[in-house]
Order: sequence, then structure tokens, then C-alpha cells
Amino acid sequence: MRWKSDKRLHRLIGREEGIDEMMIFYLNGLEVSAEEGMTLLEAARFMGFPIPTLCHQDGLSPYGACRLCVVEIGEGPKAKLVSSCTYPVEEGLHASIGLLSPIQNDPGSCLRLWDSTAAV
Repeated sequence: MRWKSDKRLHRLIGREEGIDEMMIFYLNGLEVSAEEGMTLLEAARFMGFPIPTLCHQDGLSPYGACRLCVVEIGEGPKAKLVSSCTYPVEEGLHASIGLLSPIQNDPGSCLRLWDSTAAV
């Protein structure tokens, strides 16, 4: 596993010279700016949006296995669910983060999914 450098923290608080370009995207309908290269999870947490995680640990490379940090990106019929810890912020991106993640809204969904795959 690869450790993130301390530069990431300095970039988050804007204390490093030569800061990368800021990108504007939309988080729950609010216009938000984040540095290029940040993940949706990093940007959302920096802006105060709590997103639960299980497999994500600060200082380690993103893994995205647990899918607890899932958020919806896009609008309308083209919307899809992605793990926020691995998805990079993009210019003009529309992301929806509910008070509870889609998995938390239906706690039995994980058990039903596991049960359906265990029978195979």
C-alpha cells in the first residue's frame, strides 16, 4: 500500500505554493470548488458533508471495496452510483449525497445481495 504525502493535507488547506487548478462541481445542488485530483469523498468531507466509510483510511490509497461511501453522480436517467473514495472530482459534475447513503436507506439490501450470491 502506498502512503499519501503530507502535501495532500497542505493542498486541502491551501498552504502550498503552485496550487493546482480549482474545479467547480455541484454537491447536493450547491456550487462547490475543489482542487483537481481530489476525490469526491475528500471534497465532500472538506466542505462538511459527512460520508460514512468502512474501508477508507486516511494515509492509504483508496480501495473502494465496501461501497459504504457510495454517492449518485449525474442527473436523470444517466445518473449512476459510484464510490466517492475512488471517484475524482470533475468540472461540472453533479453529485448527490443523501443524509444516508443508498445502502443505509435500505439496510436489508446488503443481506439480500449476499444471500442471492451465496446460493450460486
